[in-house]
Amino acid sequence: MIDLSKVSQDSYKIKLPNKDVLKIKKPTQAMFKTMNEMVESDMEEIEIIETLYRLMLRIFNRNLNGIEFTEDEISEIMDIRAAMEVLKDYLQFSVGQLGE
Repeated sequence: MIDLSKVSQDSYKIKLPNKDVLKIKKPTQAMFKTMNEMVESDMEEIEIIETLYRLMLRIFNRNLNGIEFTEDEISEIMDIRAAMEVLKDYLQFSVGQLGE
């Protein structure tokens, strides 16, 4: 029998500009699919940006801190470059967790 409570439950951490640290759950399968589609797509630049910020909202709202974010708050917290870095790092963290 497998005990799912023993499976790695590490969380991804993001330090916000106000120095608070968000603990974020791993992505869902649907989020992985969206991230992969975004990377491999031929979407227009504006569509990529919109998808990126929707993903950031989904990622940030998976936090274990009990904080609910809005799209406006996400766009104030980070610019496009920072959002891309967060997405890349979150994806690397998540894929690394699959191997454990």
